[in-house]
Amino acid sequence: MRFEVLLKYPFVLLTGFVVTFALTPVVRYVAEYIGMVDQPRQRHVHKAATATWGGIAVFLGFHVACFAIFVLPWAPFVGVLDAVWWWHFLLLSTLLLCIGLLDDMFDLKPVVKLAGQVVVALLAFHFDMRIGAILGMSLPGVVDMLLTVAWFVVIINAFNLIDGMDGLATGLALIAAIGLAGSFLIRHMPTDALVLIGLIGACLAFLRYNFHPATIFLGDGGSMFLGFLLASVALSSGGAKLTTVTTIAVPLLAVGIPLFDTVLAIWRRTMRRMLGKDERTNVETKAHVFSGDVDHVHHRLLRAGLSHRGAAGWLYALALGLVSVGLLSMMYNSHATGIYIVAFVAITYLVVRHLASIELWTSGQVLIQGLHRPGNHMLGVVAYPIIDVLSLGGALAIATGFAGTFDSFDQWKTLWVDQLPVWVGLPFLCMFMARTYSRVWSRARMSEFILLGFAILAGTLVATGLNAVTLIIHAHDLALQFILHGSLSVTLIVGLRSLPRAILDAMAGSRTRGTASQSVRRLLLIGASSTQATLFLINQGFRLANDESVAHVVGYIDNNRQLHGRYVGGQLVHGGIDQLENEIHTHEIDMLVVIDPLDDGDMQTVTTVADRNKVDVYAWTAGIRTIRKNRPMV
Repeated sequence: MRFEVLLKYPFVLLTGFVVTFALTPVVRYVAEYIGMVDQPRQRHVHKAATATWGGIAVFLGFHVACFAIFVLPWAPFVGVLDAVWWWHFLLLSTLLLCIGLLDDMFDLKPVVKLAGQVVVALLAFHFDMRIGAILGMSLPGVVDMLLTVAWFVVIINAFNLIDGMDGLATGLALIAAIGLAGSFLIRHMPTDALVLIGLIGACLAFLRYNFHPATIFLGDGGSMFLGFLLASVALSSGGAKLTTVTTIAVPLLAVGIPLFDTVLAIWRRTMRRMLGKDERTNVETKAHVFSGDVDHVHHRLLRAGLSHRGAAGWLYALALGLVSVGLLSMMYNSHATGIYIVAFVAITYLVVRHLASIELWTSGQVLIQGLHRPGNHMLGVVAYPIIDVLSLGGALAIATGFAGTFDSFDQWKTLWVDQLPVWVGLPFLCMFMARTYSRVWSRARMSEFILLGFAILAGTLVATGLNAVTLIIHAHDLALQFILHGSLSVTLIVGLRSLPRAILDAMAGSRTRGTASQSVRRLLLIGASSTQATLFLINQGFRLANDESVAHVVGYIDNNRQLHGRYVGGQLVHGGIDQLENEIHTHEIDMLVVIDPLDDGDMQTVTTVADRNKVDVYAWTAGIRTIRKNRPMV
């Protein structure tokens, strides 16, 4: 028996590998012979016509490995996936593969392809590949069906969308399979892990031909098959009933990169449709969410200067990091909360700082466009209070879940409902007394945001005191609940109101993407010591968002040596006025803006250098200008 265990894993791995490795050249020859090749187009990164339909080889390699698992006379292994599941999956995956092959041949309309995916997902639900329950709460039949179909469609399309660069979808599917297989082994489900080991073998073999420079592509059939397989295994294997936070997180982290790219695509295309143009090219557009573009994550990495192999390597490393977070949370379940918090902070920084710049910029333009429409006081009277109550209730739900230990979902729900009036009502009352709903938050000062935060914390502190008196929960749990509820509430409520200001600040320092008929002016600001520098950047953000000017702020010049090499308002202070000419040449400056008043000598230096280098000079001031005085000064 022990020898059989040691034999079965490498045998299944080699079966998937050898079959796929042997069939891929055959499939490539047939595809090239019948003309099934992918020609380079605007959205593609490959430079030569390349055979497609490689997914057929992966499909066959995986199913032959499944035959070795479920049909050969092995001793029974523990697991949820069995021969019945495999026969059902074979039928459904064949149907989906055919839809993908037809799309490769005839370029089906997105709606037709989506309809085919929905049909396959409904059949999968019928064959008991379903979510069933979340956090121990059984889902009603209709809700279960809708969520299951949504899960399949999203993951299928996630791998379909990410398959835009050599080896990317195959490599990410390989890493996801390793992560899920590891989670099954940790939970002592070896048969389920074996199914994924067959996929690992097939993906490894196909990468030999699919990694850059690729000689064959997966095609839509292959990428959709990979997404459907991972989605099906995640739902069909016991942990897929999503009974704990960990069992929810592991499948999501395993397919994290394709899922994230899909979310970005939906966000980006929705914002562009609302804006009515592509902010990257400034071209008018009414494209729908299914319209392709060249702003997927791998496109951005290539534009940043990485090679094909380098971009794929970075995404592989990020995917491995996400999978590691999921596996660590299972191995150290008692520390899962801390692991997820650290991972969330790191991922949020990475997304905001590096990966979602296009989406944030477009959203900023949409938001500023909305702020410049005729004012509507209903936002403060109706929308904000509703959002605040929901934010307080959601923060309480999370804080209650993490602060206490519960035997069932009903026990948690009962405690949450019992605490709602106090933990939501008191902070809301404090916010109301602080005149939160009488302020225009898009023009608020920092002191107003601080006052709002203190009002929320004051209400949360009073709620904590009342709970301490009534002894509803233990002191240790109560302290943790106060910290979580207070921090989450302040983050959600203050963050929502400060979002317009934050976007303006970010946009002020961002490069505007001009068109061929619209050149980008490069600005160097003179003077960083006063608050006028920050006011200029905010004003510039408003103007850029409304296309009133097209400019890129390069940084500051200031004679204060303590500021040299430091950042003011997100812009670098390059040096003093004695460095002005050097900075003009280094950064190709064509416009100087004087922010702080200069003495006669410095102003003479600025104008002389500007004349010598044919650079325009402007002054920007913010202050009170006298129109008429009718009262004498006291």
